[in-house]
Amino acid sequence: MEAVAVFSFRATERDELSFQKGEILKVTEMDEDPNWMMAELHGKRGYVPENYISLLPHPWFVGPVSRQQAEQRLRREESGVFLIRESESSPGEFSVSVSYGDMVEHFLVLEGLAPACYSKRGEPSRDLHWGFATPT
Repeated sequence: MEAVAVFSFRATERDELSFQKGEILKVTEMDEDPNWMMAELHGKRGYVPENYISLLPHPWFVGPVSRQQAEQRLRREESGVFLIRESESSPGEFSVSVSYGDMVEHFLVLEGLAPACYSKRGEPSRDLHWGFATPT
């Protein structure tokens, strides 16, 4: 995940990472201390204060977009372009919409199941390799 520096920070410890306001950092760990995150910048790695950065959203996550809106966005794209959206048919879940030839396929993201990707007919797909989706 990426983050933009909203303030400059000068490291005072060896395990911290200095950065300037406006720089884009690659956040690599977020779980140990809620006030510090591990990040990389210019080939260096270290802890950065959480309140000095702002996490950037993933460009492929579009939030509450309808199936029809997803199709309109993806029909103009080449095969393999995708977006992840909040599922209309399963509130609280997510769907992956993928441009595929002249079509757009939709898959429901499921957790805790054996990795698989299925076509609308329930047959395993050999062309899409998501490993975490079934059709919506």
